[in-house]
Amino acid sequence: MESSHATNTREDTMAALGFMRLLLGAAPLFFGLGAPPMSPGDSASASNNAPQGPPQPPQYYNPDWSPDSKRITFESTRDGKFSIYTVGRDGSGLRRLTVDTVNNEQPRWSPDGRRIVFISDRDGHDELYLMNADGSDQTRLTSSPTGDFYQASFSRDGRWIAFQGRYDPSSRSELLFVIRPDGSGRRQLTDSMLNSVSPHWSPDGRWLAFTMNPRIQPLPRGSTREAVRAFMRERDAAQEIAVIRADGTALRRLTGNAVNDCCPRWSADGRELYFMSTRDSAEAIYAIRPDGGGLRRIVAPAKEPIASPDGRTVYFVSTEEGAGLFAMDPDGSHIRRLADAAVVPGPELSRDGRYFAYTKTVDGRAGVYIFDIANRKERLVAGGL
Repeated sequence: MESSHATNTREDTMAALGFMRLLLGAAPLFFGLGAPPMSPGDSASASNNAPQGPPQPPQYYNPDWSPDSKRITFESTRDGKFSIYTVGRDGSGLRRLTVDTVNNEQPRWSPDGRRIVFISDRDGHDELYLMNADGSDQTRLTSSPTGDFYQASFSRDGRWIAFQGRYDPSSRSELLFVIRPDGSGRRQLTDSMLNSVSPHWSPDGRWLAFTMNPRIQPLPRGSTREAVRAFMRERDAAQEIAVIRADGTALRRLTGNAVNDCCPRWSADGRELYFMSTRDSAEAIYAIRPDGGGLRRIVAPAKEPIASPDGRTVYFVSTEEGAGLFAMDPDGSHIRRLADAAVVPGPELSRDGRYFAYTKTVDGRAGVYIFDIANRKERLVAGGL
């Protein structure tokens, strides 16, 4: 493994969202860390008269830590369709918060731990909802007769919720929005000339970092293999890192080159953004300032950078075969291995920086796990049975 310290040189896995929708003109697919797969209710269903296969095992996705790092919320099909649950860090107190007659997904805690924002299709398409942490007082925040919205998250001060989506299902672009937790003040931040995905709040709540693309027309059906390859090259080359103020001003494109730059994550102090890039013919982690200066390569081959809350450590997944989950200092030095990637896939760091939460399937059984960073021990907290 190579670091910038030695050489001077993102549910998803948090690749930019929506590219297959651009390719096929269909609903968006999700890739990477923290990014949710489509639920069974979102995919094309077979005829009612078609023979049914064996029951599918429960699925688990999208764990998110409470602010006190004592509980985890997640989505699962353990009781039918996707429902939202919470469970204690020790596996106690499992509780279902939503009904299983509709899909409820992508839960995210508010900074004070009192509320959870989530996505539900209970009104026919994906909208933002808010509920208390015990599941009570479920309130719809967005209302669009044809739109779909998702990837919601609170700002650090809890005053705003950022999300992405589109008003029109025939749209070829994802847009970024913010809204207040009471449903007021909805504001569109980006326009349809950009495909804007995966918004992430800065620590001070003033900026959003995201992955952007120029709008790309769908590839016609029946296109040749070479046309598909050319489309894919254009698509990948179009991915760039950008930031925008939460009031929709000061859009700033930080990268611009013929390679794939995506999946920005803020440093703990907000002075840098970590992101993934293939600009050196290998997937690597880079850092850049929010003003576009100070570009530096940190480590390669690597992906999924996560900054610790105290700013002293950056975690990442090495893309070398079997290399696993690592930690390093922010300058790329002092690299140390924590776990095999098969043990800790797509980790979500707790607010106190002591644990990772993640979902995975072992022997055909999915579940929610936590990993104690100090002791390097794993615990199953939900599912897996």
